[in-house]
Amino acid sequence: MRDYPGSSNDYSKVYSEKWIQNVILQNKGKFGLSLFSSIFRSLVLLLPTLLVKQIINRSIPQGNIPILILLSCVNVSIYFVTTTLIILDLHLEKYILDAFGTLRRDMYRFFLEKPLREFAAIRSGDTISKIVDETEGLANFFYFGFGSLIWINTTVFAGMAIMAAQNLLLAALTIALMILRIVLIRKINKKQEVIGQKINETNSRVNQTVKEQMSNILFIKATASEEKELNRVQEALSEKYRIQRNAFHGKVLNKAVFGGFELLINVLFYLYGGLLIANGEMLPGTLVAFVAAYDWIVPALDGYIDLHIDFRRKKSSIVRVFGVFADAVTAGDSVADVSGGWKTAPGGIENATLSEFASCKPQGMVPADASIAVEHLSYRYGTKMVLNDVSLQIKSGEFLGICGKSGSGKSTLANLMAGLLDGYDGEVFVGREDIRKVPRDWTTKNLIYLGQDGYLMNLSIRDNILFYSQSHTDEDLEKVLRLVKLEEWIKKLPEGLDTVVGERANAVSGGERQRILLARALLRNPKIFIFDESTSALDVNTEKEVMDNIRKFYPDATRIFITHRENCLELFDRVVFIENGEIFR
Repeated sequence: MRDYPGSSNDYSKVYSEKWIQNVILQNKGKFGLSLFSSIFRSLVLLLPTLLVKQIINRSIPQGNIPILILLSCVNVSIYFVTTTLIILDLHLEKYILDAFGTLRRDMYRFFLEKPLREFAAIRSGDTISKIVDETEGLANFFYFGFGSLIWINTTVFAGMAIMAAQNLLLAALTIALMILRIVLIRKINKKQEVIGQKINETNSRVNQTVKEQMSNILFIKATASEEKELNRVQEALSEKYRIQRNAFHGKVLNKAVFGGFELLINVLFYLYGGLLIANGEMLPGTLVAFVAAYDWIVPALDGYIDLHIDFRRKKSSIVRVFGVFADAVTAGDSVADVSGGWKTAPGGIENATLSEFASCKPQGMVPADASIAVEHLSYRYGTKMVLNDVSLQIKSGEFLGICGKSGSGKSTLANLMAGLLDGYDGEVFVGREDIRKVPRDWTTKNLIYLGQDGYLMNLSIRDNILFYSQSHTDEDLEKVLRLVKLEEWIKKLPEGLDTVVGERANAVSGGERQRILLARALLRNPKIFIFDESTSALDVNTEKEVMDNIRKFYPDATRIFITHRENCLELFDRVVFIENGEIFR
């Protein structure tokens, strides 16, 4: 087993190399055909350099019109052949885009499946930048860059061979100047990697700032903070443009060096080549063929410079994108802790693909019933003790109320019973099985946690309620609407169930929003409901009616209501009180 260094960058390198190897191995047929097509296309494009030599040195002096027409037709056909091969290459290399699409999906799934406690340290703008912008940049780089790299190498080496065949000394002098130019440009481009990293960081900062402002627009308006927030964005954008100017200056310097050497090489052609022709040591067609071969090498080298600059910048994106998976390992977790089922890091890296790493989950045991048991449970946020040695037994099918003031620890207890938090002392059991070992698909189907600020999409009311339950009938939908007291309100809407709730549900009130969320939860009909202040925006009478309906129509489900109100306590089978992180009955 290999030993890997412990830094995130080292693990990113391991993951990225393994990922590229897997992509090539899984698409080796397309990879090989694309490689052959790119090489063949590059060689075909160099044929005119040899044809022009024959035209100038033989066909024109001899007046051989049929051969002249034939060579001209061959030149034209080369265009159609190479264009067809370019289209074929892009089609064959589509697997690269598909691979990055899978990578993007795996990254997003990996973020979604992180423990809830880790999201406090995640910057959403930075995450969006990695998943959307940087993966797209890498996809385009590899998709277009692979064929370009083959074309560059084939054109340069084949072109130099053609040049050497025309005149060895002239070729040697030209190649020496080309190598010197490449060395200087590589030194200039070393700064581009750092610039690329800074560009990614500033893009992330801009995304984060704008996202925060869009999410808190009401606060900004209420506090008249528009100017201050505008300045925040302006500072981030100014920094971004400053770095981009530096990148542009580096590119201009590259072009200047390239152009200077281009001038020297052209002087060499005209001076030395002209002397060779004047002395009868070279035919004009031979010099034209030499220059034509060089003229094909020039755009190839120009493409190499752009590719090299782009690669330097994309290296930081590779570290950031693949570092998403590597950070889980370097944080001290094992691969099994993160993805459930692989060897302890770093040995598991040898055998797991990124897709498997992102999605693999432990099998665990299916709970026998819908009971919940909490035994000697303690939990801290930092140094603050939120729950202290809490024990609670909840029978399957029980309608339990957990009551307490704000900050008493009741929401933390709800999150722990729903399996949303880890890092606790004690045990949480569902159906006599450790909740950490219960299969994810079981909890997804049979346990619903609903907080007071649930998530509604910018879709219609119907689509929001049916979002997780597309197979239900209109009768099922009408039933849950009656249970949550939404039926009359929806009838008054011009578009009824097809009314769009708006972005962040700004087209409906807080109470309507909570009842839509309740309807969606009830429609799924799980074995366990955990309602955490899910009716806090409802008036007292409506709240009591909704809770009574849940008590009557879902008698077999375990129903747990977390509330700070005491107006509905008589509805519960049992009520426990929580204060300062401790249970009182």
